[in-house]
Amino acid sequence: TRRDSYREADTFFELALRAYNSLEDRTGACSTLQLLADANMRQNKIGAADENLATALKLSQDLRDKKSEGVSHRLMANCKLREAEEKPGNYSRALEHLAAARQAFSFAGKPCAVDEALTLQSMGNTRKLLEEYPDALKDLDASVALFETTAGFTQEKAQTLLLRGEVKLHCTDVPGALEDLGAAKTLFQNVASSRGEAKVLVALGQAHSDLGDRASSIEALTGAIAIFNVQDDLLGMAEALQIRGEVHLNNYDPPASNADMQRCLELFNGEQVPQGAKPIAPEAFPPGGGYVTEVTIGMATETTGCLLYYTLDGSAPTADSRQFSQAVPIFMAAPCSTTLRMVAIKDGRSTEGRITVY
Repeated sequence: TRRDSYREADTFFELALRAYNSLEDRTGACSTLQLLADANMRQNKIGAADENLATALKLSQDLRDKKSEGVSHRLMANCKLREAEEKPGNYSRALEHLAAARQAFSFAGKPCAVDEALTLQSMGNTRKLLEEYPDALKDLDASVALFETTAGFTQEKAQTLLLRGEVKLHCTDVPGALEDLGAAKTLFQNVASSRGEAKVLVALGQAHSDLGDRASSIEALTGAIAIFNVQDDLLGMAEALQIRGEVHLNNYDPPASNADMQRCLELFNGEQVPQGAKPIAPEAFPPGGGYVTEVTIGMATETTGCLLYYTLDGSAPTADSRQFSQAVPIFMAAPCSTTLRMVAIKDGRSTEGRITVY
């Protein structure tokens, strides 16, 4: 929120570096140089970041610290990727650093398995950008396999599955893509990552469209648009609208297609989604929990004039989901085992989805 915070961070890192150097503490100096380079990159000081990382890499190699060496290489790859659009040769240089990082993490063994998996994920994503899909698939397969050996890191594993699903779509392996995307969606839902779920829904929309299942495609893309709207992610919303517009056109619905394409162009041209006061997220009552008797569930929001929508199948609720009415509460038989997802919508503005498990 404050750009000068990065400059302040630079100052403190430089003071720390001076202190570590005076103490001849090369390990501390190395980690501080990596942090300083990260702050440099956030300020687009790519030259300074490169210089600091070159020094950090030399220190980590002198110390024979393979994990630190891998981190330096991975950060150097990030530097190259930041300027890759202006300097296309940086993609190959980034891949060289990522390959070196993977080798270092692999040499360090099991304690660096997650670092190696994340590096392989970056390699797969970079090769996807270069449209080197078979090689990207190999990297992402290896990344998923490593994540399977580690506990936790659910969101990172979900991101890798999403990337692999997108690559499989490019390789025309639609069934394989659907399997990966379905698994990624479940993992993102488990950690309540709405943005990740929305990206999966966009890919699912494309996959169902490729299979000719236009109804499922429109349903997935509509869910993605609703989430992007909540997140104020205009670029994500524009992408989903563009794909949905193409699906409507293929479904012989020109008016719906024109509406989506027009809104997509407005977003790409910088026209903001109408900003009203966002409604307050709804609350369910009684609160979630493992009830052993039947339970009647209601929901409410503090914002007047809202419409409340919900799902019971784990999917993200939209304006096309079931609408809640106080006159018809939700009845659940015992023992309960249901995930209730709710959203409040007013004047086209939607809250972040709220999840309650019974």
